[in-house]
Amino acid sequence: MEYTFYDIDSFPRDICSIEKHVPLRSKGRKTEHTERYSLVSFLEAFHLENLFTFPFKVIFRDRPDVLIVLPKGNVGLEITEAIPEQLARAQYLLEKNFAGLRKLEPQFFGWDAPERNDEEILEILRKSQVQLIGKPPYGNSIEDKWLIGIEKCITNKTKKLSKPGFEKFKTTWLLIYDNQSDPTFDDNYVLQELSPLFDNYWNINIPAFDKIFIDLGKRFFLIENGSALLVTPKAYKK
Repeated sequence: MEYTFYDIDSFPRDICSIEKHVPLRSKGRKTEHTERYSLVSFLEAFHLENLFTFPFKVIFRDRPDVLIVLPKGNVGLEITEAIPEQLARAQYLLEKNFAGLRKLEPQFFGWDAPERNDEEILEILRKSQVQLIGKPPYGNSIEDKWLIGIEKCITNKTKKLSKPGFEKFKTTWLLIYDNQSDPTFDDNYVLQELSPLFDNYWNINIPAFDKIFIDLGKRFFLIENGSALLVTPKAYKK
């Protein structure tokens, strides 16, 4: 599939041609659904910035997931969702087995959670429907666990750059969609921890992603040139 965006005035209309509906995990959600949704969110956020020069084209493909064809050169875009595998499984089982109000305590299914089978996950879910059984977060525990997951996500995707079949472009970006942060998420704390975490990323990884975008919903962390920035695109600014 490929889509062309001719100019900034027609962009709002043209972006609607990309289907971005994402079914529930229990209703047939596939990687392609989240990739399309993530790309649309990314383009909507940054089309007013200097990342894209009109006209440009996006082509869905594999390794990397999207090719952005720009007048001054192509950009490869790899897209991934930052979610622990066990949390995704818990969401699927929750949707499948519990009707009405569903309660999910993500802390039981994080990146550092012990390996559990379906019945063990279901038992936690059953208890959570009656009352909250987890311990309340303390300090910056939520942010620290998030940082662990993001580092794993970026490390795993960076390794794929060197594998056979991954096509190299002059510029390659990584887009991470994350919907695990909540209103209590401390952006400033994460920002000060992200920069040192990736100080040596471009020194020890060859090849590496030129830019890494982490989509938190109307705000992004952008990692490049050994530093991290918190970015609120013009499209979301009042």
